[in-house]
Amino acid sequence: MARVEVASQVINSMLEKVVKRYPTFEYLEPFYRELIDITVSLDELKHNIGALSWGMKTIQKIKNETIRKMKRTKDIDRLGKLRKEAYGRYISVLKRIEDNMEFLNSAREKLKQL
Repeated sequence: MARVEVASQVINSMLEKVVKRYPTFEYLEPFYRELIDITVSLDELKHNIGALSWGMKTIQKIKNETIRKMKRTKDIDRLGKLRKEAYGRYISVLKRIEDNMEFLNSAREKLKQL
């Protein structure tokens, strides 16, 4: 159970760092908001940040479901299968948001050059 929990915490903390790197756009000065919109499209940026937030929530949900199943089982072989299943599902979520992470990395590089 600890491995499933630690893996989820590591993934979520990394995704959270990426999400928190970006400011809350509603509180930015209109000039900066417009500058970001022209440079990388504010709507696309919000969409991709939202995808990472979705990934964090989904990984948390997978962790909770897996731990619940692990607590109910007494079969040691089943525990290993549940752990591997959780890892596979984590990877699936990360693959699904891979393009979003690449977009955000590219956007960060463009915004850094301003």
